[in-house]
Amino acid sequence: MNLTNLSYQPVPGHYDEFVAPDGAVRSHWRPLVDALDGLGPGELNRRVQDSRRMVRDNGTTFQFQKEKDVDGHRDRPWPLDPVPIVIDRAEWDFLAAGVAQRARLLNLILADLYGPQTLLHDRLLPGELLFAHPRFLRPCSGLQPGNGVWLTVYAVELARSENGNWWIIGDRTDAPTGSGFALENRLVTNRALSEAFEASNIRRLSGYFRTHRETLARAATRNHDNPRIVLLSPGPDAETYFEQALLARYLGYALVEGSDLAIRNRRVFLKTLGGLLPVDVVWRLQKSESCDSLELGGGSAGVTPGLLDCVRGGEVTVANALGSGLAESSALMAFLPNLARRPIGEDLRIPSVATWWCGQEGPRAEVLDRIGKLVFKPTFPGPRRERTFGAELGNEERETLRDAILGRPYAYIAQEQIPLSTVPVGIPGSLSPRFMVIRAFAVSDGQSSAVMPGGLARVSPSLESRDVTVLGGGSSKDIWVVGESDELPVTLLPSTPRPIGVSRATFDLPSRVAENLYWLGRYAERLDAAARLIRATVPLLFGESSRSSSALRGTLGFLEDLGYVQSKPDGPGPQQLEEALERAIGMAVAESVRKGSFGWQILKLHRTAHLLRDRLSLDAWNIVNRLQSDYAAGNLLTIERGLPELLDRIVIALTGFSGAVGEGMTRGDGWRFLDIGRRLERALQVIELLRCGLFHEAEDERARIELLLVAADSTMTYRSRYLTSLQANLTIDLLLIDDANPRGLCFQPHRLKDHIERLPEVDTASRRSAESRRVTDAIAAVELADLGSLALVREGRREGLGQLLDRVGDDLIQLSEHLTRDYLTHARLSHQ
Repeated sequence: MNLTNLSYQPVPGHYDEFVAPDGAVRSHWRPLVDALDGLGPGELNRRVQDSRRMVRDNGTTFQFQKEKDVDGHRDRPWPLDPVPIVIDRAEWDFLAAGVAQRARLLNLILADLYGPQTLLHDRLLPGELLFAHPRFLRPCSGLQPGNGVWLTVYAVELARSENGNWWIIGDRTDAPTGSGFALENRLVTNRALSEAFEASNIRRLSGYFRTHRETLARAATRNHDNPRIVLLSPGPDAETYFEQALLARYLGYALVEGSDLAIRNRRVFLKTLGGLLPVDVVWRLQKSESCDSLELGGGSAGVTPGLLDCVRGGEVTVANALGSGLAESSALMAFLPNLARRPIGEDLRIPSVATWWCGQEGPRAEVLDRIGKLVFKPTFPGPRRERTFGAELGNEERETLRDAILGRPYAYIAQEQIPLSTVPVGIPGSLSPRFMVIRAFAVSDGQSSAVMPGGLARVSPSLESRDVTVLGGGSSKDIWVVGESDELPVTLLPSTPRPIGVSRATFDLPSRVAENLYWLGRYAERLDAAARLIRATVPLLFGESSRSSSALRGTLGFLEDLGYVQSKPDGPGPQQLEEALERAIGMAVAESVRKGSFGWQILKLHRTAHLLRDRLSLDAWNIVNRLQSDYAAGNLLTIERGLPELLDRIVIALTGFSGAVGEGMTRGDGWRFLDIGRRLERALQVIELLRCGLFHEAEDERARIELLLVAADSTMTYRSRYLTSLQANLTIDLLLIDDANPRGLCFQPHRLKDHIERLPEVDTASRRSAESRRVTDAIAAVELADLGSLALVREGRREGLGQLLDRVGDDLIQLSEHLTRDYLTHARLSHQ
């Protein structure tokens, strides 16, 4: 396939980024085109599929706030088009200078509007655009940000018109998002098109993120050598939670929610299992109004009352400064040309798109005369950033809009509708043009700004749609800035590292994170037990195991007792029972709605891992993500069509996950709580297996014992000791009393005791903690048990076994409650 010869037709009246007016590919695109041509159609198609797989495996998602899927969640795969947009370095340098200038200007405007307000006094800006603005936070008046900078991070929307000129069509100043998705786009595109990346001499993004990290570190008002920086997130329901977790992991910050922070003596602290740790810088990705319920009105559980007062006291730096969302109003663009000449004495390098505020009589009359050619927005934008394209309105709709403007003129602004430039999409196969908007990013220390050499490009879903947002059905692209580069970040900050003392501390773990790790361990072990048990029943249908009526009926009863089958059929013979067992196995695996069902457990495991994206390695996350994808694709399989293989893959995946977290996590409190969850849940699962399998003497007990051993992954150990003799007392010893069996009950409380003794101490008047007492009781009960009494059958029941299982089970449940009370009380979400 030759990309140059594909039937790509630019859109008349629009600048095309890919081809020149004479139809030739633009020179800075040529290395990319040549590299893609060299791959050939088959290999290119494979690379495209690989990029989609990477997005899926990485769990790269965004969330719709209104639309939910069948499971009640809003996650959607990130729509990445793997073929990037290419921009020449000289042109990007021009854009970067304009973005840096814009960031400096808006920073000075915010400082004035929350300070002396000379721009209002000199009538350069109408007072209505300030005092009526819902994002003008009056408690922030007179505020001096800790580092003197209002806009540490700034993002801007850029578009190119038909004559090739660039325009700014929007500013993002409060909590700009998108840089994490730009990073993810680069990581995926680089891997998928590595040859093209190397051939095109692309400027890297690492310098920008290095400067970003250094800038936030320099913003600290204390502890300059090694400040503690946290990334404040609105929580897992945020549209961009994946991005927040990615940035926290990439930059080495703790990802926190408002409930993870505490205020003491005008200082901000991070709540951890080891106590309160001082926080020096808060990089927030939630809007200003939601950061302080005491002064700013945020009413959700994810706010930190008193944060603004800590900023006033100079004890913490919040980036961006609280209240900086004021500069996001598009109405400000109507006045920026004159505003720019006052604080910086310069004309705008990149002009704003022509903007009119309808609150002024002259601009309003011009807008009403051109209503069919403009784009209309609210003066004070809401979270959805509504837009109305006059060209798309019928006559009646235009009149309705005209009446609305005349009724409330101050509430509307109008902007020139730019004929957006186009870029190619659709590889492999054929290329088609789509409209494009770029989001560029800058980080500033107050003296200079470093602009990311690239950014986040968004393209429209079709030529009929002017909506270039991802929520509107569009896709995203990486941006390659090509040309020779010295790769030095644009900043005046010194980059010489200061010596820091060696530290092996692992105690800065928020209790919310500890709870999620604890439940991640429990869900993983619970799912593993379910998968092994259901898989163990399959040989009864197709293997060489006993297929007698009693064995089949006993297996069905076992599944019913454990809650995997709702009702037990009473078929008269093996044939009917085989059919009933096959249906039961299929239904047990396929069910995903009922609480505690197999699919429900997979969903809970995946969702809990999603909350820990910044804590799990990429390998561990990929395992959980693929497990969920495999189940979603195969949960309707039958015994004959792949269901056993699906169960095999799930068990293998969970084994791999256990290895990934076991070998990849530092032995700190995070790993400890995860393993506590695993050990506690494994003990509870063994208790249920023994209670359902051996408490009542079964008609064909050998079949149940065989099933028990397979489900508990202890068949090999049992046979190495006792060959083929299947006896209840020997099974009880191996699964309950033997402390050397890692799958047995006795092994688990010993491990739990080791973990509990290493947890941070809690205030208690007792010599031993409640957790320690409970786990010690469980160990003593098992170790002092008499095997003969446990195996003794009276009136068809093993009463001694049942009493011991009840006692140990109660100790373990109480242990879970004590752990929650003493260590996990700060957690916001609840698990079951």
